[in-house]
Amino acid sequence: MRRLLAVVGGARRRYSVALLLGGLISIAGCIGSRPVIENVNPTIPGSKFKVIATVAGGDAGPDLRMSASVRETLSDSGWTAIRRAGRWESMASAVNDICAGGDADGVLVVWYDRLELTDCGTQRTAFAIQGSAERDVGLTEMVKRLMRYLRDQPTTGRR
Repeated sequence: MRRLLAVVGGARRRYSVALLLGGLISIAGCIGSRPVIENVNPTIPGSKFKVIATVAGGDAGPDLRMSASVRETLSDSGWTAIRRAGRWESMASAVNDICAGGDADGVLVVWYDRLELTDCGTQRTAFAIQGSAERDVGLTEMVKRLMRYLRDQPTTGRR
């Protein structure tokens, strides 16, 4: 009888632990699901960007390939996307150096989970998007949303 109670008690503990773990996983799924954050500067029209310098947010191979992919997509869609390579201490110094050349309207920094376009004329962020893998907004969808902004089409983000 004692052995039977131990087995039943063990089963109850396992059930309680499984229930607790299931609840934690469920809560983590809700907390871990990042929203897509898209910010558009209402004072900077997307149509002003004809030449966009693209920069990788990191210096690893995948970062450089993502930047090249975005540059190719923009070029194939009608914009002049130019490559800018270098190492800078900050994004601000990269924008200053690239914009000082005078051959770009804006600087687009590409990370795996976000894009940020800075206007060379004002040195202000014109468009920024933070993607979310949980919501199927990866690099391809972020670039589509950027191009909607560049065409002055309604975006899904805040203005």
